[in-house]
Amino acid sequence: MIGRSIATTILLLLAFGAVFTDALGIGYPTGALLLICAALTWSYWGTISEGFRSAKDESNVPILRMGAKIIGGMEFLRHGSPRRRSNSASGS
Repeated sequence: MIGRSIATTILLLLAFGAVFTDALGIGYPTGALLLICAALTWSYWGTISEGFRSAKDESNVPILRMGAKIIGGMEFLRHGSPRRRSNSASGS
């Protein structure tokens, strides 16, 4: 509930600031857009927080850790012992 209130308050302050300062002559449309965003944030906070929560949970995907291990292994191969070439391909 605290996050919902803070996000909505920030959007409301930005909306009122845009309307009252009329920066660059586009204060009223920008203020109206931010006011709509504040209303949507208040109304759909559950969906928004669930989206952030699922994105946070998916950031710990095991494939990312596996990718780091693969790259580390590639570094080891590059700095490891040199590869031997077979003489059978030369045709002698």
